[in-house]
Formats: sequence, structure tokens, C-alpha cells
Amino acid sequence: MKPAFFRTAKELRAWFEANHDSRSELVVGFYKTATGRESVSYKEAVDEALCYGWIDGVRHSLGEEAYSNRFTPRKARSVWSQVNIRRIAELEAAGRMHPAGHRTFEARDPKLAGVDRDLMHLLASWFNRGFLVLRRIDWQTPAAILDKIIAYEAVHAIQGWDD
Repeated sequence: MKPAFFRTAKELRAWFEANHDSRSELVVGFYKTATGRESVSYKEAVDEALCYGWIDGVRHSLGEEAYSNRFTPRKARSVWSQVNIRRIAELEAAGRMHPAGHRTFEARDPKLAGVDRDLMHLLASWFNRGFLVLRRIDWQTPAAILDKIIAYEAVHAIQGWDD
């Protein structure tokens, strides 16, 4: 799906108002600040999505000037992060929540909120710097490790040894 670029949060909200209950996804394009091009911000887009019961997905690069995020309606068994739960309260207080967003939030399983806390704890433990052994990659690094880095590098493709 080709990304849709919205200049303002108001434009994006209008899209959600018209399509939140009939579409299954929206890929939003965001211009990076350095380009100087007018664009809804990622935070604004997440807020509008929350208001209508939608959730953001994985960010994808669109080159040096832009990136995109896929937004979809939340599923009933979706895990709500503590950040989003707090943000819903703020959006409600500001009077910005749409009835669809209220319904989605009220239909959540509060027991799944603990999954978010447990996962954060596990990840923090797993990536504890005292647990990992970090070594600089240099000419002494085994070729097998360098080949794995080249094969699995997802953000910036590595073309060869000179990169």
C-alpha cells in the first residue's frame, strides 16, 4: 500500500472520521523534520489513531526524506501499553476520543496490561549490560559473524566489506 501523507493532524483525523469503520489499514507517510516539508508528526498520528481505536505498527524507511507507519484497527486481544492507557485518559480529558475509540478501549482485557509490564521487565533483564558481552567489530572478528551482520542488517543495507 502506498503511504498517504497528511500535512496536519486535522487532515488525518478527517480520514479516520470518514474511514475508521470501513477500512482495515492505513499507511501514513511522515516527512523527516530536516526536509522542511509540512507533515503530521508521529505523535499526532498515534493520538488520532488511539481516538478511533486504531494502533500503529512497524516503522519503515522511505529513504532519506521520509518514513511510514502502518495503522490498523485494534483487535480485541490487543495488549495495551501503559503509555497508551495513560494517553487515552489524557485524550478523554481533552474531549478528543471518538465513540469508536471508547468502545475499543472499554473492550480491552485489563489482564493483558500485565503482559506489557512483564515483557518490559524481561527485556530489561535480557539486555542488561552486565549480562551481555560486547566486543568491537574489527579485522580480528570472525568472518562468520560479519557475514551474519551483513545478511541480517535491516535498517541500512550493507553491500560489502567497505560499508
